[in-house]
Amino acid sequence: MPLITTRRFMQTAVSLCAGLFLVACGKQEPPPVAKAAPAPAAAAPARVYVVGTDAA
Repeated sequence: MPLITTRRFMQTAVSLCAGLFLVACGKQEPPPVAKAAPAPAAAAPARVYVVGTDAA
């Protein structure tokens, strides 16, 4: 008598394939929703630098 019969082998193989199929095609969690980027802070007014003059 063989250690594993053809029938037992087929039952095991089908059970494993069915399990893999259910795991692969099962319900998956939806991806997390990306939060909207926060509004940029009000920019400080630009400073104008005058270089090379005697004006103060």
